[in-house]
Amino acid sequence: KDKLINSNHIQAQSINKKYGVVIDRWNRLLADSQAREQRLLQVQDQFRQIEELYLTFAKKASAFNSWFENAEEDMTDPVRCNSIEEIRSLREAHAQFQASLASAHADFDSLSQLYKQIKSFNVGANPYTWFT
Repeated sequence: KDKLINSNHIQAQSINKKYGVVIDRWNRLLADSQAREQRLLQVQDQFRQIEELYLTFAKKASAFNSWFENAEEDMTDPVRCNSIEEIRSLREAHAQFQASLASAHADFDSLSQLYKQIKSFNVGANPYTWFT
C-alpha cells in the first residue's frame, strides 16, 4: 500500500480510502471480539457460581434429609417403657432432639436461601440432587 501511494499510483486516493475502510472494519472487529470475550467470561463466571451453588445445595440437602429421615423414624417408633429409668432415658433423648431442632431450623433456612439464590438465575433443576 505504501509503495503504491509513494509512487503516485493513479488510484492512490482510492487505495488509501479502501485501506482506511479495511482498517476501520478491522478495528471494529477487534473491539467486537474483545467485547464478546468479556461477555463470555462474565457468563462463564456466572455458570461457575451456579455450579458452586448447586453443589453446596446438594451437600447440605443430603445432610438435612438424612437428619430429617432419622428424626422421622425416631418420632414414629412406638413408645414402650417398663421402668422409670426407661422413661427418663426417653425424656432425655427427647430433650436432646428438641435442642437439635434449632440447628436443623438454621440448616433449613440456609437451604431455603440457597434455593432462592439458585432460582434467581432462572436455571433448570439441580443436576446433583433431586431435593428441591
